[in-house]
Amino acid sequence: MKPSIAVVVDDSAYDIRMIDLALRKWRFNVISTSLAVDLAGLVAAYRPSLVVLDAEMPGVDGPSLVRFIRKDPGLRGATVLLHAALDGESLARRVAECDADGYVLRSRDPAVLEQQLRAWLPR
Repeated sequence: MKPSIAVVVDDSAYDIRMIDLALRKWRFNVISTSLAVDLAGLVAAYRPSLVVLDAEMPGVDGPSLVRFIRKDPGLRGATVLLHAALDGESLARRVAECDADGYVLRSRDPAVLEQQLRAWLPR
């Protein structure tokens, strides 16, 4: 079975590592960057089935990146999640505004992060 590909964009190396470790447990190949400007090239090259975006990156916001992804017909089936240290209500509003699929709250507890991500993975 071919592993799924996930792209993770976050300005925190720690958060990238936490998400990477969680997704690899479910056999995802994870491509990550701390630079929002890398997103276009990564999604074009890898055509991921899952994209996890920091909702509060300096200079660009996650919702703008989601809108960019949603314009690409080749990524219509991709699950797009926002990730941030905001409360759930604030993230839910951003998800609704930009047509993301959902959100993952920032957590330093690997089990909590895994539980949140698991809800968005294909069965």
